Amino acid sequence: MSDPGLATLPAYEPLLRDIVNLKRVRSAGRTGSWMERSFRRGWGRILHVEDAPETASFRPAAIEETAEAILATRLADVSAPVLREHGLSAEATREIRVRGFEEAPLPDSPLRDSLREAISSKDAAGEPVRDEGESPGFVDALCEQPRAGVTAPGTSRLMLTPTESHGDHCGAVAVFGVLLAPLFGADVATTYLIGLAHHLHNATLPDAGHAGDVILGDSAGALIDAGRERAMRAIPEELHDPIHSALAHTEHVDSPEARTFHAADALDRVLEIAWHAQTADFSLDVALDEYNLVHEGLAQDWQQRVLDASVFA
Repeated sequence: MSDPGLATLPAYEPLLRDIVNLKRVRSAGRTGSWMERSFRRGWGRILHVEDAPETASFRPAAIEETAEAILATRLADVSAPVLREHGLSAEATREIRVRGFEEAPLPDSPLRDSLREAISSKDAAGEPVRDEGESPGFVDALCEQPRAGVTAPGTSRLMLTPTESHGDHCGAVAVFGVLLAPLFGADVATTYLIGLAHHLHNATLPDAGHAGDVILGDSAGALIDAGRERAMRAIPEELHDPIHSALAHTEHVDSPEARTFHAADALDRVLEIAWHAQTADFSLDVALDEYNLVHEGLAQDWQQRVLDASVFA
């Protein structure tokens, strides 16, 4: 299957790699990783949408969470509320956020203006609000449920630490889906919802990985359906149809939304493993030479002289 969107994918790789790193960003007083908290916020907004619960009404959450993810690749958890709580004005906060957004490696995209507006809007730099609020049980469970690791039939399970959660994975796939949607002509809100919801079943069903699914055989589908329906009990009835309609795209590759989701899902899984490979190859030389560990500042010259005179010379 030929798709012109595939030719554009390499330009997105640097940004997608940076977004995967948000699974490791944590801060004092905050529960979970940055990506888990984005996952919680996304579900919180979908479950409390004020308009008619049609898929299009989820677009603001999709755009704003994706914009915040892009910014977080540069500022981590130094969010608008943090800046305001530490004394910066709304205007100074806005300027810093726009500067961080512009520095991120977002390729030319039809969504750029919408994403930038989400960062620079007055509301984004408004009064400090840090609490993501209480989450439904299935959201908490997905942030606690570990991913299976690398599995294949007939081989030992490869466990990599730190282990990502399903909240990490689903949050990343949702954001990836928004970014990649224009490449494949997909609806942004739909791809975001698919990403958030595609592992609902794992709120109660532990992840055995592909190797486990092969052993489960014909029972795997029934178990997934049962787990998904258990999670859906905590979701308002009026949201069931939009969620089921979105998840139907996971069962084929014949729609723009399906192709976008499956691309986002595969890229997140592979880039997660690429992160582990990168950290395994990390060395002191990389820190000193590529990352300029002794960086610019008033003490740089002195610190470099110390290193030159030490065992690290």
